[in-house]
Amino acid sequence: MPKQYSLSIGVNKVNPADYDGEWDGYLPCCEKDAEDIDSLAKSLGYKKRTLLKTKKATRNNVLKAFKDAAKDLKKGDLFVIYYSGHGGQVSDVNGDEADAYDETWCLYNGQLIDDEIYYAFSSFKEGVRIFMLSDSCHSGTVAKVAMLNADESIGPLKKKMYKFMPDEVTGKAYLRKRTLYDKIQSNDLMKISNPKNKDYAFSTRASVKLISGCQDNQYSQAGPINSVFTAMMMKVWKNGSFKGSYKLFHKKILDLMPPDQTPRLYNVGARDTDFGLQKPFANSK
Repeated sequence: MPKQYSLSIGVNKVNPADYDGEWDGYLPCCEKDAEDIDSLAKSLGYKKRTLLKTKKATRNNVLKAFKDAAKDLKKGDLFVIYYSGHGGQVSDVNGDEADAYDETWCLYNGQLIDDEIYYAFSSFKEGVRIFMLSDSCHSGTVAKVAMLNADESIGPLKKKMYKFMPDEVTGKAYLRKRTLYDKIQSNDLMKISNPKNKDYAFSTRASVKLISGCQDNQYSQAGPINSVFTAMMMKVWKNGSFKGSYKLFHKKILDLMPPDQTPRLYNVGARDTDFGLQKPFANSK
């Protein structure tokens, strides 16, 4: 019987001391988002569930959860990773980003760089299936601020709230931990992964499916209870009554989304046709 593990991360605010000293990045809905995904995993009988909310959503705790899952899971097993919080950026020092910035998750005590996530994928065994959902902004630009003037949104929010670190915070947050962030992207990480690797494209033997909350040039919207993407996803899931593949799941979510936020489905790592035909979260057709 294949094993199923889940990691659900919800960050309602960050520690200002680990960013620019003032910004706490408050969002009203991210913990609730993560709780809902954890409850979904519980309803499906997952063998191991990890729920990290705000102060528990640290870099070390998230990386440990990746490491533990990589150690335990084998071919045919499923690992669901969910993140709700701000998306940020740090300067790209290893030259693997066309726009000169690496995208990040804004965890409580610092940012988790996309290079670290890709590196974590490379430690999973061949045939492991990973389904990742990232309800955050992974934009290639920092030209907008966190709160944008817009039409009235869901419930009591009077303005649309977007889940990315404002541009006036981005630079200061990077400088506060520049030594750490630069070291993560250094040759040391590349050599650990593969001494012959010259382009930082870590070899991933697992099959990874990602549904992002928006496109790279868009912004994920928060809400008073759930984030917009997560709310629409849960509506499509319909307490488990959804039937169909990941592709259909993505399409149904997309049909419900506002025109300025279009979630993306893409694959990383090994090709696994059967994985694509399965029902999301359930590891079965």
